[in-house]
Amino acid sequence: MALKDDISALAKIPLLSPLNEEQLRILAFASERIDLADGQELFREGANADSAYIVQSGTISVEARSMRQAERFGCDSVLGELSLIATTTRPGTAKAVHGPASVLRLNRSTLRRVLEEYPPMAAAMHEIIRQRLQVMTARIGALGSRFEDRE
Repeated sequence: MALKDDISALAKIPLLSPLNEEQLRILAFASERIDLADGQELFREGANADSAYIVQSGTISVEARSMRQAERFGCDSVLGELSLIATTTRPGTAKAVHGPASVLRLNRSTLRRVLEEYPPMAAAMHEIIRQRLQVMTARIGALGSRFEDRE
């Protein structure tokens, strides 16, 4: 795939929406394309997570011991977005299913270097994270009140 395809894929990550095309180009140059054969593992549940993956072709299945059934991710899906900003572990094992797959890997250290060079971009990303936390907190509060109503 061409560089413009990688830039387009990165632009689909909501967390990266404050970035302009030049900043996305820098990240695209530093990103790594990984081609997986059918059944090949991308990452294992519990492993340290230091990167996000954008599915460019094929299907990736994520299974975890805590899940009833696997989640499937197709083209343009993002796996591990949180790992770009926080130290975390993989919540499940991911592998290619129903044929080969291709993903674009963006690691946290690369994103941090770009944010250090572009402070306004870091501020915009901070605002996105703040808004997401606010929405999540409201949803958790609403869910909590539903349980309280049942008691």
